Amino acid sequence: MVLSDWPIILREDFSEKFFMDRTKEVKHRSEFGHQGGELSEQGARGTVAGLYSEIRDTMGLSMVNLIYRRMAAEEGVLEWVWAWINGAINSLDIEDELAQLSDGVAWPAVKSVQRASLPLLGIDEVEEIKLASVLSQYNRGNSLNLLLLNAFLAHLKKGKVLQGPRMQPLKARRVHVKELPPILDLGQMGQDTAAVVRVLAKYVSPPGSLMIPSLFRHLAHWPGFLALVAPHILQSIANGEVRKVSSCLKERAVSKVSALRLQTTDIITEKVPSIDIRDYWAEEIDSYLQKPIPEMIVIGNMIESILPDEEK
Repeated sequence: MVLSDWPIILREDFSEKFFMDRTKEVKHRSEFGHQGGELSEQGARGTVAGLYSEIRDTMGLSMVNLIYRRMAAEEGVLEWVWAWINGAINSLDIEDELAQLSDGVAWPAVKSVQRASLPLLGIDEVEEIKLASVLSQYNRGNSLNLLLLNAFLAHLKKGKVLQGPRMQPLKARRVHVKELPPILDLGQMGQDTAAVVRVLAKYVSPPGSLMIPSLFRHLAHWPGFLALVAPHILQSIANGEVRKVSSCLKERAVSKVSALRLQTTDIITEKVPSIDIRDYWAEEIDSYLQKPIPEMIVIGNMIESILPDEEK
């Protein structure tokens, strides 16, 4: 399959209607009133806007990951999950935990591009800084979520996150975090770029639920670079490298959960979602932890290695 084939594949086999329908979300929406989709950072107001700000500050990011934006579309879910996550992250030496998660991991090997070649992809010095920041922040955010959401599920199964830990917030970690360009919707992309994004998304979506990882939507700001890395991503998926490394990351994250020393203090939320909604979101979180989150860590680090080193 070559790049020129992708728009044809999309029009015939992977239409927008397929993306919006046929998912397990449909049943959940009808039974529990779930709004579906996500609540964008630009569209967030009131309590959700405040939660988004806290997520960015606490995680040391300039963006809110997709899974939290999806939770925000259902009343009370983000407040419930984030209150526990926020307490957990502040009770850990999270930088040390992140370093151990990826220590010694062999990411799929890809030859880096020469800096002199970047202008051919529409990337000047300013855009290179933006692109590098996008990749580093997604790699950090996905790694944090792999650790913390695994811990959340483990404690949920023990009945310990109906009302979880609450810590005094630590000093914001955003001191040197660069602001990112906005996430693009499919309609804001060129036709061929949107087609590439959809094809990539097809291979990392959770079983039974099609979604588009935000990293791909961010990379659409640089269509030439996305077209360059897309075949490498697909090849690494096809030859099993992504699955192999992501399985290693999952095993590491799960093994670390039992060793995490999470403090618990006072009650953090008065209202807890119903058991049906809790069960739904436990399943959703687990599906994200099985496929897109660990696989996007691998893909993100692989793409990051394509950028030229500082001295090049």
